[in-house]
Amino acid sequence: MDLPEEVIKKDFPGRGNGLVVAKNFPAYSEIFRKVPEVSVPDSGYRSRICANCFLFEPATGDSIQAGSVAKVFSCGKCRSTYYCSRECQLQDWKAYHRRECKILGTLAPQVPPSTVILLMRILLMQGDKRQRFYSAMETLKSHIDDRRKTEDFETLVVMSKGAKEYSGTELSLEAVVEMLCKIMTNSFSIPLPTYDIVGIIFDTSVSLINHSCDPNAVIVFDKNMLMVRAVRPIKKGEEIYITYTDNAMPMPRRKEALRTQYFFDCQCTACCPPSLKPDPRNDFLCPTCGTPFQPYVTKPHTGMQLYTDIKECSSCCYEFPDPPNVVYNIERKIANTGLAEVFGIKNDGMPREILSKMKELYKLKTIPIYRSPFIEPLASLIPYYIKQADWDMAIGLIGVEYFLQDEVRSRQPEYAPVRLAHMMRFVVVLLYVILTGECSETLQQYSIDFRECLWGLVVELERLIPTVYGKNSAFENHIRENYKHEMLKQMGPVLARIHMNSTLEKLGWYKEMDKIKTYAMNFLDRI
Repeated sequence: MDLPEEVIKKDFPGRGNGLVVAKNFPAYSEIFRKVPEVSVPDSGYRSRICANCFLFEPATGDSIQAGSVAKVFSCGKCRSTYYCSRECQLQDWKAYHRRECKILGTLAPQVPPSTVILLMRILLMQGDKRQRFYSAMETLKSHIDDRRKTEDFETLVVMSKGAKEYSGTELSLEAVVEMLCKIMTNSFSIPLPTYDIVGIIFDTSVSLINHSCDPNAVIVFDKNMLMVRAVRPIKKGEEIYITYTDNAMPMPRRKEALRTQYFFDCQCTACCPPSLKPDPRNDFLCPTCGTPFQPYVTKPHTGMQLYTDIKECSSCCYEFPDPPNVVYNIERKIANTGLAEVFGIKNDGMPREILSKMKELYKLKTIPIYRSPFIEPLASLIPYYIKQADWDMAIGLIGVEYFLQDEVRSRQPEYAPVRLAHMMRFVVVLLYVILTGECSETLQQYSIDFRECLWGLVVELERLIPTVYGKNSAFENHIRENYKHEMLKQMGPVLARIHMNSTLEKLGWYKEMDKIKTYAMNFLDRI
């Protein structure tokens, strides 16, 4: 394991290994960067993405997304691995593909799952590289005994058998299964700036970074380069923390997700005293005055009930019905909607059903719009309405996401990459509205200058992207070249000069964005 010089491996009694920083790092600075030791494209993107640098070929209608390349081509032998250039093809050939090409060609047109291909790449390693990598893997946890008790374990065994057979490894099946369990525990997804997941990576040094629901760092990608960046000041000798799970979830659901997937009970500062503090992710509301309250317990325990109850509002003295079951009843209503488990739209009737449940829950006035389970459905609904070219619905939902959710969630600095993805999606929708001119009478009543809104979002993206991805990233260059410069050309020299020399406030951006915010707030009552 070759650790970057900026970090030091340290053993933490009772928790295992972790990484601490070797010097002070200010917020929004890069701690280290590296090309991951092993990476593969996601199966769903394999024919559209470069297997070496992870630039992708957009599908129809997505050509204005960040991180894209005009065209990818397949390997001439296996026909199942794709590249954006001969240079990338040669790099991947030398690193991995020369050993897997024949195997994938034999299996074509079927392609094994991306996790199996990643496992194969590890099994096919040779020489000193194999010895160093396998030695580093020895220090990582597999949780194989915990995984044996899960319903998915038999699937892991089948996947391991396939990888063992394809690779021809001499390792025992038990050893291969344990290796796959280590991959499942320690691998990371590769998100585009739009937060579409396009691949997975496995890196023995990055895997040492531990979890916190209140992290001080994030992992982001620029093409095939992994970067660990500070989101808060980190002092020399302090441990690096990232989040392993969906950090939008309230505390009980985060803890359950971590127990289910990673087999540990989170004891971080966001989950346990003495530093437990008000957290908008855990908010409930008084239905009369809207004052937030947080009923979740302030000490760790293993009981079924994860909260202390409330009898009356501390602000307006509203008496909640049915104490001591107030929070239990709200939680049950949330669970009954199934909104927190919405991932993808399976049919055209599903969006209206989801919106109906959201409205039903919203009318209770006990769950704020900025927390789960209002967050999860938007990740599926917004892309659906974009594909349907229903701009009224898309702008309404994006307005809810951007103004009513993200502005609260942005208090968590680790949320910044997701915020940028949402801003990018906002840009895409506004551009489509401008290009098509399709706008309903309802939306027209707000007299929104969509061009000014678009310009301001592009300027803000250009300003904020370097704080998350560093300077001169592919994302920043994409915004500058494909949006800002193009918009300036279309404005003409006089208008372009005005926009380049004026603040967003002088251009009226905030005023125009407030119109969309008002539309979004009214939209919630109309859905």
